Amino acid sequence: MADYRSGACSGFDYAAFWTGSLLRGVAAQIVAARARGFDPREAFVCGLLADVGELALATAQPEAYAELLGHAGQMRARLRRAERERFGIDHAELCVELLQRWTLPAALVQAVRDFHARAVQRPATWLLTLAEAIARGAAAHASPAWQQVALDAAARLGFGAGDLNVLAGAAVREAAQWAPLLALPVAAVAAADYQEYASPARAGDGMVPTLSVVIADDNDDDRDLMRHALVRAGHSVHAVASGQEALEAFLAVLPQMIIADWDMPKMDGGGAVPHASRDAPRQGPLRDPAYCPRGRPRSHGRYRSRSG
Repeated sequence: MADYRSGACSGFDYAAFWTGSLLRGVAAQIVAARARGFDPREAFVCGLLADVGELALATAQPEAYAELLGHAGQMRARLRRAERERFGIDHAELCVELLQRWTLPAALVQAVRDFHARAVQRPATWLLTLAEAIARGAAAHASPAWQQVALDAAARLGFGAGDLNVLAGAAVREAAQWAPLLALPVAAVAAADYQEYASPARAGDGMVPTLSVVIADDNDDDRDLMRHALVRAGHSVHAVASGQEALEAFLAVLPQMIIADWDMPKMDGGGAVPHASRDAPRQGPLRDPAYCPRGRPRSHGRYRSRSG
């Protein structure tokens, strides 16, 4: 690690990379020790190295990767597309190849593959998802949606909100003990804006109505955060990555709400929503659905959201 604490890639935040990796690795180890069927040492290695493909690209192609980061930033879907166009492989695929070359257990390699594909099916992938959510949630000014992801993943592993508070606190405290040895900044769980995990009100419990929702966003993280939060709250959610898919989902699912990003390739939210309004039947739940545009419109500045 000492050899890769800094490097020549000007657009790559080495400290943030290692801080997040350490928090994720420690969280994976602590969760594995409490859950059944996992080796805590293997879980730590898996969590620590789950994003090593990013570091590999920044090390092997520092100037080219800095340029890609400058254009795509932290929007992972766009970054991965740009990586494949430029290098013929993206950081998630490279990560899996490296873990296979380093002979990590096949089950953990598969968990990392599913983790990057957002194909959360196996317990090991839920473990990594929970570790990632704990790491993201521990950061200063973290999005509250990461707490919903953590609560959802924890529930899949048999943990409640109280268990999650214990796990998250233990992970951050242990990471903080390691940080000075590694010259890394690690957020404290007692930060001023830290909110303890608590089970949210769910749709259908008499307080929150159940909704059918279509989410359209090409940013993997944003889309998954919204999906996790809404599913956790008990809503029915169909998540897609483009405006064209949103249009198809709208006509197939007949949602009561659409959450669409304005800025997507091919057809963006500002294009999909008017098409859906024009093509959808006018009876039933589609009589007056709620449209919730996200981001800043590029060419549809006059279009305004409406809600029913």
